Amino acid sequence: MNIEALSNESQKFWDEHINQDIWAFVNNNATTSVRSRLESCYRHFIKALVIKDIDSEMSAIRLIAAEEELAVAVFDIIKRNEDSFIDCKHITKKFKNHFVKQLFSPTVHNIAIIVSTFLENGMSIDVIEGAPGIDISIEPIIAENKVMLRLHIGEKHIDNSPFHFFLNKNDEQEDVVESLYEEFEELIKNHGYNSVKEFAKHRVDFRNKILYAEDAMIFDVGEEIENVLSSVTQILNEVLWVIALLLSNDDSPAKKWGIASQFLRLYERVLKEAKVI
Repeated sequence: MNIEALSNESQKFWDEHINQDIWAFVNNNATTSVRSRLESCYRHFIKALVIKDIDSEMSAIRLIAAEEELAVAVFDIIKRNEDSFIDCKHITKKFKNHFVKQLFSPTVHNIAIIVSTFLENGMSIDVIEGAPGIDISIEPIIAENKVMLRLHIGEKHIDNSPFHFFLNKNDEQEDVVESLYEEFEELIKNHGYNSVKEFAKHRVDFRNKILYAEDAMIFDVGEEIENVLSSVTQILNEVLWVIALLLSNDDSPAKKWGIASQFLRLYERVLKEAKVI
């Protein structure tokens, strides 16, 4: 297969596996600096696909770079709106640190698992004690150039900003970040890591092992590239939703409420446990 054919196949994969509505939305609403990160992410991803079966090691490096570019795009948005979030300058100023970038998407994924369950199951509101509750289904939408959560109640619906929602667990809203961290820790332990620090080191070392030989041994990505591709594809879609959310709301979240601040507190906790900050 020639390069042109490979490029066409790569573009087809991108079009079919990356949410094109969200991709278009973030590009249309991004600042110049954020758009440059988006473009870099796209270029890395497409080129990674082109060379996947030719040079799996460099393909993996480009996939990792694509993931990291979206993390930096988020940092850029947060830096421009620091007054709206919890104090996170100690995080955003380290945007070039590979540990900081490599721990961003797993933290997003942890939140995404919870949010996807919430969206899938909806919720029920008890109006009268002992009577059946009112079932509400929820879907993320783009309406009036904003990411909104549409709550379907019977034949009617209400659109609301995701920033108006808390994550909570058994009504423990104040301490939910600790519960979120425990779930994150359990998730990585289920993948064979004893600590967040070990997990972080593995993610960064994977990149370094591709680039540099260790004790006369050269790391071969081989068939692992398919797992890297699958993982990064999922990560890109999740982080693109984060970027869309941050770009689309006129009313910035207050420092002490909202899912955005909860995420940043969780991310800060993960970085501290990994001894990065």
